Amino acid sequence: MSQAIPSTTAGHPAALRHPLQNVAIHSSTTSSSNGQANAVTGPVPPVVMAQQYAALVEHISNRDRITVLQDQIEGFATKLHDATAYMNVRAAMAVVNPQFPVTRVNVNSEEEETFKRNLDDFARDITQRTKDICAVIDTLPPVLATPETFQPAFDRLDAEHGVALDELKQSITVGERMLEAIRRTEKAILDAELQFAQGHDAVVSVA
Repeated sequence: MSQAIPSTTAGHPAALRHPLQNVAIHSSTTSSSNGQANAVTGPVPPVVMAQQYAALVEHISNRDRITVLQDQIEGFATKLHDATAYMNVRAAMAVVNPQFPVTRVNVNSEEEETFKRNLDDFARDITQRTKDICAVIDTLPPVLATPETFQPAFDRLDAEHGVALDELKQSITVGERMLEAIRRTEKAILDAELQFAQGHDAVVSVA
């Protein structure tokens, strides 16, 4: 069933955009017996529509995998934090150096067998989460990087480095000038103090 679509200019083709693809759907206007303009919409090319739909599905799928990867990394970090906190709170005091014997006891420590069993559970969980993260990363599409793609970024960084280097040289020059001015001021102050002391001694000796 054709849907009436107004043209941009009466008697001329109009182009519309399909919501799922960047494909122009051309329509033309024809005059009916009563003088009204009717729009006839052409069919969407099936191959192009299938390609665009596949690209859209892949894009959504990649975003879903990124979300899963973020969740996996957050879970890994949380489990690593929990394991570290558990060892910090539940571990018994151990002698590291015979010259420094243990004088305090951790009242919150667990029995050695229980502590070791829980550590093994943490280790297995962290290892499995690491494998899950690697598995999700392997499903992500590869990044096609070539020297040509990196060249614009390299040129921009090189230009920024040149500007920063010039600013650093200017700062060094200004700093050296300020240091020289400070040294001259210190010398003038010392000379003035010396002259004042000599004049004061002369006045005292005359008196």
